[in-house]
Amino acid sequence: MIRGFNGLWISLCEDMFDGESIAIHWGKALESLRMKGATLLLTRNATQHQLLVSRRQQMNTRLGAGRFILWSALGVVVWSVAVIVSCHLVQGHGGANARELNWVISAVSAVFASVFYWLASRRLKDLNTPPWLVKVLAFPLLALILLPYLALVPGSQAENAYGPPQQPPGFGLLFIAWILIVVALLVSYPALVTYYETRHVLMNAVAP
Repeated sequence: MIRGFNGLWISLCEDMFDGESIAIHWGKALESLRMKGATLLLTRNATQHQLLVSRRQQMNTRLGAGRFILWSALGVVVWSVAVIVSCHLVQGHGGANARELNWVISAVSAVFASVFYWLASRRLKDLNTPPWLVKVLAFPLLALILLPYLALVPGSQAENAYGPPQQPPGFGLLFIAWILIVVALLVSYPALVTYYETRHVLMNAVAP
């Protein structure tokens, strides 16, 4: 009786599955589930890869020559204005001396140097060069060799070890960069003269 019931059950199942045996049906079902799982896994991996690429592009550490010139020239302009204003403020402060002026100018220069080193390290990455070479800028003679290299040599147009390249600068950005270079040359010399003159005045000032 039990055998008869099992035979009847198998016959009904085969009728439901269009004549296929139960083993074949479950094999197809498992294969379908396996294919769906593989598809989901591939989709998830592709999504994660896209997110990583997008995040890498957003956190791009490379800096092209045009933008390096623009931000460096702007930094020189800001530094020059800050030096001139600091000299006038220190000189106008009663009881100020040359040591206080040196501390103020050193602090302003340290901020500028930190920003410039950061820009230079990003520029080195654009040239597929180790960013630690930025330390060479601490030596004036070597800096004279490295600065033209940073400002004039174009970076690779393809992705390098430090990420994809930035979008090339347009005409407007390059025009502003060259204008800022001219302004930086015009204001940096008066800033140095103002500093040395103020320092000389404070060193020779006679305390009452």
